Amino acid sequence: MSAYMVSVGHIDVLISAGLRRGMSPLRWYDVPIEVAVANNDPVHSIAWHNEHSQELTVETADQVGAILLNENRESVNWRYDEEELEPIYQFRQTDTYPIPELLSAISGYEYQACEHLGWHLSQAKQFCDALRQRLCAEIRAEEGWSIDEARYLPGISMMDMIRRQK
Repeated sequence: MSAYMVSVGHIDVLISAGLRRGMSPLRWYDVPIEVAVANNDPVHSIAWHNEHSQELTVETADQVGAILLNENRESVNWRYDEEELEPIYQFRQTDTYPIPELLSAISGYEYQACEHLGWHLSQAKQFCDALRQRLCAEIRAEEGWSIDEARYLPGISMMDMIRRQK
């Protein structure tokens, strides 16, 4: 597998999507819950959540973008045995993109950033998971939770569908 540095613009799009989507700030944990549970951390306590909760706001956008770029750099460095450093990141707001493009941008970023062994425990992965969940929730809000039989069984009449439900 190969890896390359995504553009700063790519990071700007991910951060912009996280800032624009939803009413509350995008939140994630700096430690995966599964790891915390395996370590017998008190994940059910408010103190643990307060200590490990991270959030994306306008004030934290530079920091979160730097985390994403640094994780990508770590992946490239590990893959090609390099020791390059990333320049300072400064967030720039971008246009809105459709959800499918944003989901693709998350996947593209993850593909480039996942090469090194620490990826699965990283804040960058936790951020991507949180952003993906928020975008999927937005789709559910627009489309609903279930598939209507009329959409995938086009030859069935409405009366047949009513009979099937009985």
